[in-house]
Amino acid sequence: MDRSYASVKGNSRSALFLTELILAILIFTLSMGICGSVFARAFEAASGSERLNQAVNRAQNAAEEFHARDDAAALAGSLQGSLSASDEITVYFDKNWDVAREPLGVAFVLKMRISGDGVLKTAHIVVSGRKEIYQLTATKNTALRRA
Repeated sequence: MDRSYASVKGNSRSALFLTELILAILIFTLSMGICGSVFARAFEAASGSERLNQAVNRAQNAAEEFHARDDAAALAGSLQGSLSASDEITVYFDKNWDVAREPLGVAFVLKMRISGDGVLKTAHIVVSGRKEIYQLTATKNTALRRA
């Protein structure tokens, strides 16, 4: 009788240990799931912030080039983009924000539409990826020339 009692007591201990181990694994798994989703959201927020910073930088550079040049073809050349017949300049960027020569497989696009007659000219600049990231409007007075 002592022998069977010891065997039942040993099984009870191992069952308790296995239950505790399974419970610990379950808690660890739930914690990993929660932490994983938090890290994924943080990574997406950081990526969005980086895209916005790059888009703002590219749009501001395009606006500065717009202020520096009067000729649309020269402006397109300085931005390393293409000029359409309607005075719209398009610049393509790859995923690393390097200028891409062809529109195939690009990640980001900068479009600058120039409008205005006479003295005031306006450039509407839009930087987009899958959706619009940033837009900027720049206006210049062409009557004011640097000496």
